Amino acid sequence: MEKGNGFVKLEVKKFVDSQDKKRSRKTSIIEGSFSAFSSGAGDNYIIPFARELLSKPFQIGILNAFPGFLGPLAQFFGSRIMERQSRKSIVTRFAFLQALMWIPIGLIGILFWMGWIKGSAPFLLVIGYSLLVFFGNLAGPAWFSWMGDIIPERQRGKYFSRRNRITGTFGMIAFLLGAFLLDFFKTKGFVLIAFFILFSVSSVCRMMGFVFFSKQHEPKLILKKEEYYFSFWQFLRRYSNFTKFSIYMAAFHFAMALGGPFFVLYMLQELKFSYITYMAVSLSATVFYLILAPYTGKFSDKYGNNHLIYIASILFSIYPILWILFRTPIKLIFITQLIGGVATAAFAIGTTNFIYDTITPQRRALCISYMHILIGIGIFFGSLLGGFILNYAHPSNISPFIFLFSITGILRAVTSVVFFSRVKEIKTYKVVPKPLMYALHPFKLIQSQFVWVKNQIDKL
Repeated sequence: MEKGNGFVKLEVKKFVDSQDKKRSRKTSIIEGSFSAFSSGAGDNYIIPFARELLSKPFQIGILNAFPGFLGPLAQFFGSRIMERQSRKSIVTRFAFLQALMWIPIGLIGILFWMGWIKGSAPFLLVIGYSLLVFFGNLAGPAWFSWMGDIIPERQRGKYFSRRNRITGTFGMIAFLLGAFLLDFFKTKGFVLIAFFILFSVSSVCRMMGFVFFSKQHEPKLILKKEEYYFSFWQFLRRYSNFTKFSIYMAAFHFAMALGGPFFVLYMLQELKFSYITYMAVSLSATVFYLILAPYTGKFSDKYGNNHLIYIASILFSIYPILWILFRTPIKLIFITQLIGGVATAAFAIGTTNFIYDTITPQRRALCISYMHILIGIGIFFGSLLGGFILNYAHPSNISPFIFLFSITGILRAVTSVVFFSRVKEIKTYKVVPKPLMYALHPFKLIQSQFVWVKNQIDKL
């Protein structure tokens, strides 16, 4: 009889816990919508804001490099805080601080407009935005671990594609409204005031995200250092499958950062787009991403994540070359940004689910922080090198943007062939037919040919 009662209590507890997790998944979508609106009004306009502060290409490279490096370091510290504090308290505290940071960033523009900080404004922006990214990334490992515990394993692809689609819509709306606001104020000569308004809205929306974080249920997680911890150097020396994946991510983000921050500058400076045209071109990739995200989620749940990452690698390699070939908004939207949207959808779902599949919950935050340290190193040097090439180290007979975009496209392909071919899918998924597999990711075909050549040489 006592066993029966205990069993009933256990079942009731599991049911309550399941209901809490279900509500948390819904709450996370609401929180994510506010956070995406914040990012759409804030992060998406940081480089145009830097341009209005008369930042040079190399300074824009620095603006991308330092937050890209400090963010992963923050993730390492954030993963260690989880030993002493709950994930919920970590996420809510640093989301609050991140929300506050948008106000001083906006004030930099007002002080520049008033003539008080003319020469120092670009460097103050680097400091302010780096702090904002630092606070956000301190919460990153706790949030990632937290989400992994409230989403059923076999529903992750479907859930994240749905969540990304909903939150992305709100980010898109913010981006759209921001472009009209900036263009209107620019015709009046007050564009920096418009940036202050945008960043204030970003602060309020991030604060709303903080409110909804506080309403989410957090499953209990106890971390004991002796059970889960290993050093960064041990992580590298083990050379596990996830270490190989992390090295690939670092190399690929180096190649991405080489050109990524400068597509915005290319549109505004080289192609002379207005803010509305810039918004339309940039937003189109998000639209394609939102349309395709559910399909990539289903593909991931059925066939696995490596196939998706191969698809993304190919398309991201083609993407910079398309910026060279097409210069009109219509072609950029329906060709270049379509490719970019597909690549983003495949990469986001593929990499996220690969991480969840590969790492145990106890070590998830620590391993992610180590991976992001490597990614941060790649972004840091890629952004600096890209800015240096654009400013100083390009041939005089061609556009520096064309030269830079050619290099980043080639490097993206090379890093995918060299590094990702060593990464194995951990879980078993339905097998993709070979002809379709090679059509989906020819990098795999190229790699298989290298292996065949090597085997033939070994037989000699």
